[in-house]
Amino acid sequence: MSTHARRAAILSASSLCTLFASAAPSIPGVGIHTYGTFPSTYLPVTLTRGTDGSLYAGTNDNATSGAFVRRIPPGGGTSVQFSIGMVYDPDGVLFDATGAISGVANSVLLACSDLIGGLGIIDALRPDGTRFHVVGPLQSLDNNDAMAFNSQNVLHVNVFPNHNIVRLSGLSPVVAVTLPPSAGGSSLAFDELDRLWIACADSAVRRYDSNDTLQATIPIGTSADPSVVYCPGGAMPKGIYVINNQSGTLSRINEADQLVPVGNGFPRVYAITSDPAGNLYFAGYNTGEVFRTGCPADLNGDGLVDDSDFTLFAAGYNLLDCADPAMPQLCPGDINRDALVDDADFVVFVAAYNDLICE
Repeated sequence: MSTHARRAAILSASSLCTLFASAAPSIPGVGIHTYGTFPSTYLPVTLTRGTDGSLYAGTNDNATSGAFVRRIPPGGGTSVQFSIGMVYDPDGVLFDATGAISGVANSVLLACSDLIGGLGIIDALRPDGTRFHVVGPLQSLDNNDAMAFNSQNVLHVNVFPNHNIVRLSGLSPVVAVTLPPSAGGSSLAFDELDRLWIACADSAVRRYDSNDTLQATIPIGTSADPSVVYCPGGAMPKGIYVINNQSGTLSRINEADQLVPVGNGFPRVYAITSDPAGNLYFAGYNTGEVFRTGCPADLNGDGLVDDSDFTLFAAGYNLLDCADPAMPQLCPGDINRDALVDDADFVVFVAAYNDLICE
């Protein structure tokens, strides 16, 4: 059972009604569109991207028979079965491009359980979907889920019952961070400074430096149930992004540890990842729908580039400078991210406008 199954139980019925009645996700100035789907019963809780563009999801399906790990192909679309055989409690997935932990390049790590005595294990799936064992079973990995690599390919794993984040020294788990009892972690992200960001069950995001020292505790809002992801910059500005799963708001955490809202209308999302071009991917926990940023001409985020987007583009074009105080947030129309809305952006916008549908 994942962190999220326990945390979801504390949301009130009225909260859930508010949560799932929200509009479609919107990121003004960037755009967001449907990219793929998992089955609506799949309950994705982690998401990882392979170097070829494939997306893999860990699921909160705790059936005793296990569940398949599923894959969305490069370019998006309907997910397909990836694992050869079912895996019990495959909450966590993480692409291991170099084989740093698994020993097999381009494998997918699995944080899961052994179904006996509350012990956790880390397995992996080869590129052909066959499974092999990596670490455990160990009590110190009991009910592990979210995972992340730092810049040195040192694996960090969230272990919810122990309120610990463990790192693997070789293949031996060592406690790196112990969270307060009320603050079990969920998603993890490392930024470009190798600082570890943890979305916590007490509605806060915590930041630790590369020496595992707490630097900041950032409140996200009452019953926020947050999730975090690092964006390397590009289609979206570089930084840590957090979703408030109560309000459906996507925010960027700025250098002053303040929340800067950049999007809204998100369903409950725990499974988040990014790509090297600075696009973000979000998988709805209750719907299985996967959204992707990066159709920059779709300024209102409705999946089309049409007259409503042209109105927004024209407003930015008339102001020109993204630093203009009158410019809307995220500088709609600055498609090439050069801090200006000018003719270079117009050329790109016209091409997308002629295509109409966000691809």
